[in-house]
Amino acid sequence: MKILTILFFLIGFTTTAQNDQFVKMSRDSLTLFVKDTSDYSKEYLEELLNWDLSKTYTLNRDTLIVNGGFGYGLFDTGLKKDRPYIFKGANDLMTINLVATRVNFSTIEYQIELKKGSELNTFNGKAHGGVSILGSESDTDDKTGESYFCSEYSSNWKHSKVIVRIDSEESNKATIIIHDNIHVTLESCPTLVLKE
Repeated sequence: MKILTILFFLIGFTTTAQNDQFVKMSRDSLTLFVKDTSDYSKEYLEELLNWDLSKTYTLNRDTLIVNGGFGYGLFDTGLKKDRPYIFKGANDLMTINLVATRVNFSTIEYQIELKKGSELNTFNGKAHGGVSILGSESDTDDKTGESYFCSEYSSNWKHSKVIVRIDSEESNKATIIIHDNIHVTLESCPTLVLKE
C-alpha cells in the first residue's frame, strides 16, 4: 500500500510539474490537460470534458490520470497504430469478418462484413473509447468458455449503432454489437479470432 501511495504521489507531482507542457482544455469547473491532442479523437476529448467524475484529467500517451494521480486508466495498446487486424468468427446464426485499425489511442477504424443466411451486410466507420475510468468490460470466449477483459469502442457515445469490443489482454479476440436493421447482440455474436 505504501508503494501505491508513493506512486500516486509521484504521478500527481509529475503531472502538476509538467502541466505547462500540456494543452489545457476547460469546461465549467473541469480541466483537461493533454500532452498531444493528436493521440486522441476530438469526440473522445469532448466526452471526457463532459464527465463530472473528476475536476481534473491528464492524458499523456496511453495513460489517463484522474485528479492528479488518485486514479488512472491505461489505453489498450495491443493493436499497433495504422496496421489492419483481421478477426473472423462464425456460429449457426452468422459469419463475421472484422478489420480493425488503430488510428490513435482512443479511436479505431472498423470494417465489418456480416453474413446471415444469404444476406451480406457491411458496416464501416470509426469508433471511440479504449479506456474506461470505471473499469474494463469482460466477455466470454464462446469456444473455450473463458472470460477475458476487453476495451469497448463505440461509433457514437449516446446512441451507438456499432460497438467493437477487443480483448485488452492479448488483443487476439473481439466481439461486435450492432443496433441497426440487422441486430447483433453480445450473446448472439460469435467470438471473433485474430487471423495472423
